[in-house]
Amino acid sequence: VTQNVSSVSHAVRMLGMETLKALALFIGLYRGFEGPPSQAENLKRLCHRSQQIGVTAALIAEYEKLPRELCHAVPSIGMLSHIGTLILYANRPDEMDAVTKRVEDENISIHQAETEQFGAGHAEIGAYLLGLWGFAAPIIQAVAYHHRPMDLPHKEMNALTAIYVAQHLTREIANRDAGLEVETIIDMDYLTKIGKDTHLEEWRNIAGLLSEKYGDLTNA
Repeated sequence: VTQNVSSVSHAVRMLGMETLKALALFIGLYRGFEGPPSQAENLKRLCHRSQQIGVTAALIAEYEKLPRELCHAVPSIGMLSHIGTLILYANRPDEMDAVTKRVEDENISIHQAETEQFGAGHAEIGAYLLGLWGFAAPIIQAVAYHHRPMDLPHKEMNALTAIYVAQHLTREIANRDAGLEVETIIDMDYLTKIGKDTHLEEWRNIAGLLSEKYGDLTNA
């Protein structure tokens, strides 16, 4: 059922404060960008991908019947997961181009390339900034560890798991659609540890269906 948003307080109740803060942050950073058009396109693609990660992760979390409050928090975490990348593109675009080229040419991780270039990766940069901006501690932790949830001592699926899997699945789908070779780098030992290794194919199906619908929306 469609609901009309009649006030700011109504919007907060519907979406949640953290989601609204994430949206405001994204919109402010994107609109405030004054760099070249080519870099603006990078930011636009990054915004779209972050939103897609958040929605994909939320659907996976709902499929796994995670607590409702966690499912509601996941879209915000997805949107904010690459806020560090957004900041780097907005402020150090030439160096980010060099980082991306190294990842492609040398087959190294984005974390390694960013750390060698900037002294820290986008996950750490993003989490640090979110802490300064007053975001909730669970969101900050999820952003900090969205590439390495296995480094935290949990033994069951949580919101971070959903974000971690969603980001890899959305990238796999994008590579496949671009005609590139697709090879999963999801840590199966981690999924086995939390008892979800047999769920990956169903999550992949969820991500594929969402990608089709999301593509229809963004191309409309």
